[in-house]
Amino acid sequence: MKIEYLHSGCSDCPLIRIYGNQPNLIERLIDICERLYKGHTKTYAIHELDGFEPIDDIKLFFALGKKDIGIKRHKKDKSTFECILANETWAQVADLARPLSEHGSGDETYFQWLDETSNISLLLTTSKLGEW
Repeated sequence: MKIEYLHSGCSDCPLIRIYGNQPNLIERLIDICERLYKGHTKTYAIHELDGFEPIDDIKLFFALGKKDIGIKRHKKDKSTFECILANETWAQVADLARPLSEHGSGDETYFQWLDETSNISLLLTTSKLGEW
């Protein structure tokens, strides 16, 4: 699956999109969200996971926070992003992503907005080209 930051180009921008036609990797994302929800871990480097390909050296971290902040971009390293959400919100993100793991291997494109808390949204799509 690819991870890409889109600053402009459509009305939904800016956004980070995670895309690809690999249900097993979507299930891995769901597992990470559930681990954050349960407090088993505080942060995950999504860009370092096997099977995930960062575009333009993007770094994406999922992190457990005390409140929902959404995606924030680091000031010094503009290619580093962190999605910080409270534990209950991570459970909601897992629930939003779950249907895509069930439909991700077909030819149709399915997508879901996983977080829109901040001005940078998080999109998950089963499209091989990143369409939604």
